[in-house]
Amino acid sequence: MCARSQLRANRRAGFGPNERFEHTGNCLRESGFGFIIFAVGRPIVGRTVAKLAEIAGDITGASSALAGLLLVFLGATQTSFESYDKAAQKSVLTNYQWKARLAFAGFVLSLIALVCSLLGKRFEVDWLIELSLGSLLLGVVVVLCAAAISTREIS
Repeated sequence: MCARSQLRANRRAGFGPNERFEHTGNCLRESGFGFIIFAVGRPIVGRTVAKLAEIAGDITGASSALAGLLLVFLGATQTSFESYDKAAQKSVLTNYQWKARLAFAGFVLSLIALVCSLLGKRFEVDWLIELSLGSLLLGVVVVLCAAAISTREIS
């Protein structure tokens, strides 16, 4: 794209002299102030969105909190299972195994999110931060499944 058409595109989008966006293929690349561009090439004017490196710290905190929550849930599940006598433990074993496996899977996903967000922020690798966000969201889904199983059994 030539400089003249770039200037016209920036004016049409409502950007001032200190804000400009450059075309790279079918999308726009940010080279000004904090806006995000979708693949269709249209900016979200008036809304600032944090970059991936900026939210990596939030992902780290959320995944740490989720890991702690899941450790507490795993401990409560084990304590609840051990409160049964040996004869009754065999009849409730499968229910508690499902809860414990879901809690462990969520714990592993939250640790993956934690490590990926720390490495992504440190080395400024966007795909690691995206992986950590996906892992965190998947961990939250696993937690919701474990909570649904636990509340379903209350009667």
